[in-house]
Amino acid sequence: MKFHEVEFNEEEIEIVKEQVEKKNKELGYNNIDVDKDTRWCGVLGELAFKEYLKDFGLKEDIYFTYEATLDLKNTIPYDFIVGIINPLKLDVKTSATDWYPKKDYACNVNRIQYEKGGCDGYIFARYIKPKRIVVLLGWLLKADFDELKTLIHKGDKEGKYIASSDHYQVPIDRLRPLFNLTETK
Repeated sequence: MKFHEVEFNEEEIEIVKEQVEKKNKELGYNNIDVDKDTRWCGVLGELAFKEYLKDFGLKEDIYFTYEATLDLKNTIPYDFIVGIINPLKLDVKTSATDWYPKKDYACNVNRIQYEKGGCDGYIFARYIKPKRIVVLLGWLLKADFDELKTLIHKGDKEGKYIASSDHYQVPIDRLRPLFNLTETK
């Protein structure tokens, strides 16, 4: 499977961080260090997916809408509505890392967010910090995710890491490629 990459320059990243920091303050999250808070990486993942859709020739507000602009409280359970006849509500899940993903790595959805429901599928991405790129890995319908997911509990060992929260995961090699986003069967 070929991944799609979107590069961000330092200025674009700083703008996103400033917007997230401003939104944090509006929400009363005054003690959050934006450099340690990974929610800004999620915004980069959303922007990368939006750029992918446009690069694919899809027009915003006709074929897709971006619904979750800086929705840091997760009041909307999805980020995009994609499609015209049978639109899909898609949630972009982005993890920050220092290295390029391998196909045997896993994609995660936080258990609390998963159990809230409200989306039809997930777009998975990685933000590679040293290279300032977002790698769009693929996607799954929620029904497919349900069949493939494994529950990881907070404190479980995942390779050399300890899980910091309960989450579900699916290996990258089980994702659908982005180009067949509208093929839901």
